[in-house]
Amino acid sequence: MKKAPPNWQDIITKKTAWSDTDFEGKDTLYWSSTFNPKAGWITKYDTCLDKATEPYCRFYDVYTKFPGSNLLNDKKEVTFTEPKQGGAGTCYIMSSVATVAEFPTVMNEVFLTKEKNEAGIMAVQFYIRGKPWHVTLDTKLLFNVDNQLVDPVYLEFAGPDDTKKIMWGALLEKAWAKVKGNYDNADGGFVNSGLRVLTNVPVFTYSGKDLTDQTKQDATWNILVAADKANYVIGAGTDGGGNDQENNSCGMAMSHAYTILSTFLIGAEKLLLIRNPWGSTHYSLAGWKHDSAIWTAENIKLVPLGINPTTSHKQGIFVMPYSKFYASTDRCLDEIMVGHMRNGEGYKDSWYDKDGDDDGVNDVYKVTVPAKSGDLYFTAETYFQRTIPNSCFTGGEVTP
Repeated sequence: MKKAPPNWQDIITKKTAWSDTDFEGKDTLYWSSTFNPKAGWITKYDTCLDKATEPYCRFYDVYTKFPGSNLLNDKKEVTFTEPKQGGAGTCYIMSSVATVAEFPTVMNEVFLTKEKNEAGIMAVQFYIRGKPWHVTLDTKLLFNVDNQLVDPVYLEFAGPDDTKKIMWGALLEKAWAKVKGNYDNADGGFVNSGLRVLTNVPVFTYSGKDLTDQTKQDATWNILVAADKANYVIGAGTDGGGNDQENNSCGMAMSHAYTILSTFLIGAEKLLLIRNPWGSTHYSLAGWKHDSAIWTAENIKLVPLGINPTTSHKQGIFVMPYSKFYASTDRCLDEIMVGHMRNGEGYKDSWYDKDGDDDGVNDVYKVTVPAKSGDLYFTAETYFQRTIPNSCFTGGEVTP
């Protein structure tokens, strides 16, 4: 990430096919000499990629494999139902992507290129350590084959939308893998990091286990309702030991990240509208799942964003009682993260970046607070874990 990105505007103008030689082939998947990548990854991808003939996993330009597809929809916008996590453990970034996509104008600022081009180059903007970075990549993605599927040729990692016409989710995940070094390094992370990378807004975390009395429970609900009304971005995560193939008592994947789309009421019941970045769900909470008798025509009308909870499970969207966030047993969610997206109120950000701060001295920084009323936010950030190869250091391995 220290290397300046190529001039993508000139490359697009020249209309000459471009390949990202800094991020291609097997090196996009893992670094064989560093960080002891998962043995399953090595076995699977080395075996697959080393096959001499198709059909085996190969890198192809995504637009050639999905004829008629484009980066964004016909309006050059995004929707929160489009991104879908695939075979990489990137739920924290893919759920954050869907969270921000609830506000297309904000999400569209991430994309410096808004549509496919003949050069096959894409450019996005992320915030790294609070600082805007431009990231360029080509539009080649890893495809695999499973003849037992209806569509046997599929994207190995994040996929397109249901129509197979919109590719921004898959390509944005690749851009994030490039920031992290490769897909293996991108495997596992935190929702607050995902929200900040996309928006640079300050993020606050609320833990369900801390809501030990009615006063705290009501106060946090009021915070979530106010955040929803203010169009803040809200994410969530479940507890677990690192295996998202295990479900909790609510049928929600453990050690997994989710999008919170809205808060609302049905009678006195406080409810959360949630999306799984897989684009599907095994949510099974009695009384609130998609086939529950609670979903009368009248109650369906009370669900925000035009969502019909009797069918939305096919897109990974479901309704959860807020009480299952702080329940003493059988808690559905562990944490909720709220990003204070306040650009519309005139809030602005600035940053100070110091490289090579390894002299062992604790520096002191002083800030003159402007003579204005309102909130002032501070964050202090370093590089994301596992972005720097051990081989770059002479003093031994890096501790993330």
